Amino acid sequence: MYLSFFPILRRVTRTLRNQVDEIEHKAYYDDLTDLPNRVLFHERCEVALLDAKNNRTQFAVLLIDLDRFKDVNDTLGHASGDRLLQALAAELPAQMRRGDTVARLGGDEFAILALEITDPSAVLALAEKLRELFARAREVDGVEVEVDASIGIALFPDHGAGAATLVRRADVAMYRSKEVHTPSLYDDEHDDNSPARLSLVAELHRAISDHKLTVNYQSQHDPKTGELRGVEALVRWQHPERGPLMPDEFIPLAEHTGLIRELTGYVLDVSLRQWREWREAGMMLSVAVNISPRDLLDPQFPDEVEDA
Repeated sequence: MYLSFFPILRRVTRTLRNQVDEIEHKAYYDDLTDLPNRVLFHERCEVALLDAKNNRTQFAVLLIDLDRFKDVNDTLGHASGDRLLQALAAELPAQMRRGDTVARLGGDEFAILALEITDPSAVLALAEKLRELFARAREVDGVEVEVDASIGIALFPDHGAGAATLVRRADVAMYRSKEVHTPSLYDDEHDDNSPARLSLVAELHRAISDHKLTVNYQSQHDPKTGELRGVEALVRWQHPERGPLMPDEFIPLAEHTGLIRELTGYVLDVSLRQWREWREAGMMLSVAVNISPRDLLDPQFPDEVEDA
């Protein structure tokens, strides 16, 4: 009698083991692509951290976000978008080395853990190769489609000592990649939450308040006669530690943090004061001042210009 139970017990044990394996697989792998999911990716990042610290090696976290993927979903439907994701997921692992991890974090976002990196330029080369892979035309449901990829990179230990920090900073770099249309390494200058950026915001505020910014004037001539017709006001910042900073290094920061109103007001005040001095000296020149779109959308801005 007991012997007859053994085959039943074996079948039950096998069924339970299969169910446990299936549950574990679902917990760690993406349903659509069968790539590692966000949970497993973070666990492998933690393991890579321990290995890298023990062996004094570097590794890279790459975050990839597809551009124009929404167009595929909107035009062909989500089922076609899923098939495109599956095709890309099948091609990605072949581009990586043994031991590296390719994961799907969700939606149209992928992540890569590249181990034992010796040179940042090698990671950038890898990212460019992946970007070219994504950009290849593919046929989906009889329609040829093309997508692009924005790729952000964070390196251990240069850009963080923890898995969560590295992923977040790779995400910052990925959004920078969307702006410059090329794979980007993390740079704290583009991180709103970095100490360096927060410090620069405070320094810019102080520079405006203390009148430490300078306004230079670029001449504008009549293209036919060469006659001087006016000037364009250009703001410059001689930072006490970083040296001369160009407008594209601090104006986007001012726009993002709300300092743009103070900055615009400062440049207008200085420019109009100079314009009055020229007129009193008999120089009838126009002065052009660059205005932020945020200022133009403010209904109170015309009154502030008039008051200036």
